Amino acid sequence: MRETITPVQVPVIEPISHCVTLEGPANALATNKDASQVVVAGRNVFKIFNVESTRFIEKLNLRIGKNVDLSYSCADVVWNPTDDAVLATAATNGSVVTWNLNSSHKQDMKFQDHKRTVNKVCFHTSEPHFLLSGSQDGTMKLFDLRKKEATSTFYSEDFSAASSPVDAILIFLFKMPANLPFLVENSLVT
Repeated sequence: MRETITPVQVPVIEPISHCVTLEGPANALATNKDASQVVVAGRNVFKIFNVESTRFIEKLNLRIGKNVDLSYSCADVVWNPTDDAVLATAATNGSVVTWNLNSSHKQDMKFQDHKRTVNKVCFHTSEPHFLLSGSQDGTMKLFDLRKKEATSTFYSEDFSAASSPVDAILIFLFKMPANLPFLVENSLVT
């Protein structure tokens, strides 16, 4: 029996690119859960854009106002995985800041537990009241946003036995409270 091969037309998907002019360099960007919005953050920029089919439309400029301080100078930004109104930023002055876009003040909680620049923040994937930060001061802090405080601190000495960054993460995970998986740099950490 002879097989017949039927040609199939595969649609060609063209990449879409949009461009915006910012007030300064962007250090970080993140999309919300359905990728309908993007937040761009840096030293002189902290804006949210709606993602349209042909362009970005500026929705909110968070650097406008009389209370703009170094907590607005962001090294990292992340969207809450379950609430599109909540963001967290890692500030170059050592602050970890949460933002509530539904609030009139926008800046919600400000944690000043780190002594140096905070490089990274990430929300827990299924327990979004947990926020993890990593800083140049050699610590990682776990914040419980319900309690409005850092509930755990992990020190770099805890990782001194690590022979590689992967080993350091494994040591960190061993010391974390049970059942707290985090998504770090697109890898699920459990």
